[in-house]
Amino acid sequence: MATSFGDWLNDQLAQRGMTQRELAEAVEVTPAAVNAWTKGRSVPRMDKIQRVAEAFGVPTVDAVERRAPQVGSGEAEWVFQPAPADGSRSGGNAAAFAFTADLGVLAREATQNSLDEQLSVREPVLSRYVLHELSGLPLRRFLDALRWDVLRPHLRAAADRSQKSGRVLADGLGELERTDRLHLLRVDDYNANGLTGPEYDDGRFARVVRRTLDSGKAGVQGGPTGWARRRCGRRAGSGWSW
Repeated sequence: MATSFGDWLNDQLAQRGMTQRELAEAVEVTPAAVNAWTKGRSVPRMDKIQRVAEAFGVPTVDAVERRAPQVGSGEAEWVFQPAPADGSRSGGNAAAFAFTADLGVLAREATQNSLDEQLSVREPVLSRYVLHELSGLPLRRFLDALRWDVLRPHLRAAADRSQKSGRVLADGLGELERTDRLHLLRVDDYNANGLTGPEYDDGRFARVVRRTLDSGKAGVQGGPTGWARRRCGRRAGSGWSW
């Protein structure tokens, strides 16, 4: 849950690529009022919170409790592409073979990606790293929401220890099955463009998650592929997890 209504509002605006002015028009308030909400200088009345929730298309309780919209497992769907008939591999993530998968590289590349997408040069880009450990019932619920029964066989089939990425998958699956625990690293960036846009059309999300090497950024940027892959499957909430 976001720490304040302003944080939640900023997350929702960034996720949808919506401007403060567009929200102000939808809620029928001044842009200055929305700006004050995002900065934490004021909190809207209940009737305006309801209008904000309507503008975002989420239940009012999500706005009141400042939580990400809840997505049930029945709403999620994994889409898999069949392997080429000749057994070859296409696409892939070049960065997986260019770097060592350690925390130092992750922090460096993720922070550089955020810096490359700085919104306002008048304010610094901030990155927040939060580590979550899931076990027991929360883990069961998380895996159910992911539709783990559908995803797991595909991950197991891809866990080929003759490949670097396959060894990472095999080790991760083995650790999950051995300990019945899952660690998630969430990275939130502020004053930076998020992975906005539709899932199957043009936009930052589709360019990075579906086309991998197309960041859409102009000029020379840090990192081999621009944006790191932030989400797998359906988007939910703000930030991203590994």
